[in-house]
Amino acid sequence: MIYVPGLFIALIALWLALSGHGEAFMVGLAVVSVILSILLTMCLGLMGREASPYHRLVPMARYAVWLMGEIVKSNVAVLRTIIEPSARLRPRLAALDADGRSELATALFANSITLTPGTVTIEAARDGLLVHSLHDGADEQDEFAPMAARSLMAADGRG
Repeated sequence: MIYVPGLFIALIALWLALSGHGEAFMVGLAVVSVILSILLTMCLGLMGREASPYHRLVPMARYAVWLMGEIVKSNVAVLRTIIEPSARLRPRLAALDADGRSELATALFANSITLTPGTVTIEAARDGLLVHSLHDGADEQDEFAPMAARSLMAADGRG
C-alpha cells in the first residue's frame, strides 16, 4: 500500500507527458483510468516494490549515465577492430550467473549487455544469461562484473 501514492503520481505524470492534453475532462479520465489500473494491480496481487518506480529514479539515472559511457567505450573498441587490419575477432559465448536477481534486475542487465556494441544477450533466464561477445576476455564473470553490480544496484537497490 505504501507504493500506491508514488505509482499514482508516476502514472499521471506519464499520461500527461505522453497525451499532451490538459483539459479538465481529459485529466479527469486519466485520473479515473489510473485509479482503476492501480486497483486492478492490487486485486491481482502485483503491487510491490517492482511495481513502484519512484524509489528507483536516482539510481536508474546514475546507471543510465554510466551505461552511456560504457556504450561509447565499446563503440570505440568495435571501431578499432574494424579499422585496424591487425585486429582479429575472437567471438565467444559466455554463461553468466544472475546471482538471484529479480526479474527487473535480470532484464536490465541483459538489455544493458545488448545495448553495448560487440555483445548480445542470446538467452536470459532467472538463473543466468548466455552472452555472445566479439572479443575474448580473461574471465567472463570478471568482465561483466561492474555492469552486473551497477544494474543490480539500480534495479534492486543492492549491490
